[in-house]
Amino acid sequence: MQNIRVERISSITETLASSLANLLTELSAMAPRPNVDEIKRILYSDVVHVFVAYDDDVPAGMLTLVCVTLLSGKKCIIEDVIVSAEFRRRGIASELIRSAVAYSRINGSRYVDLTSRSERVAANALYRQLGFVERQTNVYRLALLDKSTL
Repeated sequence: MQNIRVERISSITETLASSLANLLTELSAMAPRPNVDEIKRILYSDVVHVFVAYDDDVPAGMLTLVCVTLLSGKKCIIEDVIVSAEFRRRGIASELIRSAVAYSRINGSRYVDLTSRSERVAANALYRQLGFVERQTNVYRLALLDKSTL
């Protein structure tokens, strides 16, 4: 792991945007491929933070951290943890998550949430190993593209 570094990105190049878009396809074939302007708009948001893990200066993984201040306090949510297939099993996801948690802690978040599909056995085991505790809660979703709802 000596060649791994993680950074919270604050600027974007065409090359990095292309790398992030490629990583998103490993998350889901349905994931959108944002262009540079869309990524810039996201990066310049006050609530969205993108962390990228580099292996010898090659983008190997990423995650998105969303931090919001609510009336009930500040909370952060980890989304879209992705490590490219060729770089897996090197501790990259752990380093990404540790970086996001450290950032959340420094910035006063009360806690960090994340979700994972149950079939992602290795990911769920990693989250437990890192100290995340599975919560007994209901998660509801309303698909806004479905015009027959509400």
